[in-house]
Amino acid sequence: MKKWKSGGKFWGMNGLGKQTALRALGTAGILGSVIGLGTLGVKFLGRFAINKIFDNFLKIISSDRYHENLSEAFYSVQRIGPQIILETELRAEEAKIIERPMGSTKKFPGLNDLKFNVAQINTLPTEVDTEIDFSITIGKYAKRPLQFDQFMILAPMAYGIALSKAVKIAFAKACAAAGAVYHTGAGAPVEEVPELCDRIIYLYDRGNWPKSQEILLKSQAVEIQLGQGAYGGVGYTTKADLIPPKLRKEFQIPKGQDLITASRQPEVQNPEDLKNLVDKLRHITDGVPIGVKIAAGKYL
Repeated sequence: MKKWKSGGKFWGMNGLGKQTALRALGTAGILGSVIGLGTLGVKFLGRFAINKIFDNFLKIISSDRYHENLSEAFYSVQRIGPQIILETELRAEEAKIIERPMGSTKKFPGLNDLKFNVAQINTLPTEVDTEIDFSITIGKYAKRPLQFDQFMILAPMAYGIALSKAVKIAFAKACAAAGAVYHTGAGAPVEEVPELCDRIIYLYDRGNWPKSQEILLKSQAVEIQLGQGAYGGVGYTTKADLIPPKLRKEFQIPKGQDLITASRQPEVQNPEDLKNLVDKLRHITDGVPIGVKIAAGKYL
């Protein structure tokens, strides 16, 4: 480490060392000046270039004829919407309808729009220490009503069509922990479910795969699928080449066969058939509640 004398002379450094140090300081100063000037130059040139590009862009879009103008694309997308343009291109490319796993993009009235009337004078508010009874009974006139302590029911979601097996098992465990009712949904059966939760609604779906008698017999309610919001009165097909071997085994369908959800419940071709199916399921399950899944609309 170099030391300094009070007079400003280097301690232990000869004349050659002083010259070297001064040269280094001079070089550093020059480099600093060059870097500073370079930074200012880049900043100036950058501003100049951006300004030039922007001026040219404005000149183009303000002077080109409209059918050749770049702004036409912007306003067309704004008017029609990027989703419609994209989905139209996809339909043209694949020559088939678009499948939307998360449902329609149309906005419909929902429960979020409901508001509660406020209780104040005519109807007095509930006292803060009042215990609220959330228990529910489904099918109170059935031989074996479905009873649970609160109003949470898992939405029906299909294994193999919408969700993986791991997710379905996780849902079953969550329902057991929360005291909610598990809904099988359409799709391949998950045989582990009856061991994981004790309240199950079995969906008697419209698919061409076998029904699980084991889960049906262990269910506390049955829902006959006639229609639903996403596919009300419409069937759909999953082509055989899109079904993995493991999933095909779970669905119990032979190789080369498509997975088909019919547009109507195969066992219901008229109102009398519906009664017969309800009686059949009531007998098999020894009197659990039987309901139907149907899309809301003007016609039954």
